[in-house]
Amino acid sequence: MYDEDLLLEELDYDVLSELTKELNKNFAWKTVANYLVEESSIKNPSSTFSKRWMYRLETNSEASPAQTLLLELNNRLYRVGKLCHILEDCELYDALYILFGPVDLEITEQPNAKQQSYKLALNDTFKIVCKARGIPVPKLQWRHGNIDLENETSSTLSILITNPDQEGEYRCRVEQRTSDGICLREKYSEYVSLSIKAMPPEITEHPLPAEVKIGEDHTLSCQVKPDPSLKYQWYKDNKLLKGKTQNTLRLLNFQFEDTGRYRCEVSNGYGLASLTACSKLTVEHPPEKALYKVALLIGNRRYKSYKKLYKPVADVEEIKKKLETIGFYVTCLRNASLAEMTEEIQKFSKSLKEGVYGFFMFAGHGFELHEPFLMPTDIPEQYLRRHAISRNQILQWTLPRNPALLVVVLDMCLTTPNKDSNKAIYDEIPEVFEYKCNDNLIEAYSTCTYRECFESKKAPFGNYVTELTKHITEKIPVKELFDRVQSSVRQFNSGLTSDQMPMVKNVLSKQYCLTDQTIRRYR
Repeated sequence: MYDEDLLLEELDYDVLSELTKELNKNFAWKTVANYLVEESSIKNPSSTFSKRWMYRLETNSEASPAQTLLLELNNRLYRVGKLCHILEDCELYDALYILFGPVDLEITEQPNAKQQSYKLALNDTFKIVCKARGIPVPKLQWRHGNIDLENETSSTLSILITNPDQEGEYRCRVEQRTSDGICLREKYSEYVSLSIKAMPPEITEHPLPAEVKIGEDHTLSCQVKPDPSLKYQWYKDNKLLKGKTQNTLRLLNFQFEDTGRYRCEVSNGYGLASLTACSKLTVEHPPEKALYKVALLIGNRRYKSYKKLYKPVADVEEIKKKLETIGFYVTCLRNASLAEMTEEIQKFSKSLKEGVYGFFMFAGHGFELHEPFLMPTDIPEQYLRRHAISRNQILQWTLPRNPALLVVVLDMCLTTPNKDSNKAIYDEIPEVFEYKCNDNLIEAYSTCTYRECFESKKAPFGNYVTELTKHITEKIPVKELFDRVQSSVRQFNSGLTSDQMPMVKNVLSKQYCLTDQTIRRYR
């Protein structure tokens, strides 16, 4: 280390030559010159350090820029101590080392300063810091176990955890080297331990259900958060598909035997697995056409002998609006007596014929005694079956007309009459209504046999109609429509005290949709 009061011209020739060579590297001289210009503009505006002065340094044909710079500083009586401060401020530590000599290597911040081990999951970020000082400036190299991490040479190590193999111990190697690459000193930081949580793969995109045309190609895919250890296995109807081990499953020349439920199992290096949702593939059928579409909706709210209901009228009026938007001619009956219901159902039956889509809905009080019964508003307190209209009676009127599609929706309770308070109904000899069912009928019930259905005063519609309105205008097969409503209502009621359990009865052979086009308008 040279005396700080020594003039630059008093330095050894070899030292000056080495310093000149170092300042000529990577335009280090320009860093010093810029520093002097900026400093003089603040402290001494009249100084001759200026952009023009820097230009003269660069264009001097008799000496290199660094040699000219050192000569200028010597002429201004700069001493070694002053130049060392300038080089330190400019962070030119290799040049500073030539004048100042080595400063012992010291790790000033350890990676495990918080004395903690890290336990992270895949896709988390692992971040630790190591800082050191000394002259020459310490160079850092992060290590995982005994292996150097490529390009990880800054004071902060920040890596994304993508593989279980990244688990282990991390530390930093710190060393001082001369400009010629000779290692002067070397130290290692303390270890930091990283463990990776065993987590199942996180599926971000599931394969989608679809209708596929015969002969077409179709691809199913699933997406998972990145992990190089992932393995895939596809299944059809819970049977393993050999060789299908990619995140995509390509089905070529789709045929009837390819229909079914597909899903993919994704496993990782921990031996943990996740399953995608089922993807149901069916054959796409050409759209059907209706001759025309008619509907009869009955909503009974005000009963003479039984408690008033809140939502049936609002329910049928909302369904009326929905059906009209998809081309139905709708008759809506409110608070109807037995005679009124009988008359309108018979009119509705007469409007049906081959090629027609019919939609019948009843919302109100009901009961079940071997079959469902719809209760009119004038039903007496001690009622018999003949005081109501049975489901079989409706089918006896409508099915002989042989419509292309008949939808019957009964939004009512299916509980049995109380034997103690209504013994007469059990002694009654009921009238038998026979009918012949074709492949054109689907029945949707808001609840199962012997169960109640529910409504809320606060909601605008009853529980069943609330979900039905969400799907009734969707362009999907009518069976899928009511399956979705059934699933939605059951999901809504899960965890509640109510036991409303919708059900669907279906004998349809074609993929009818309520949104199918019509050939002509009714009437």
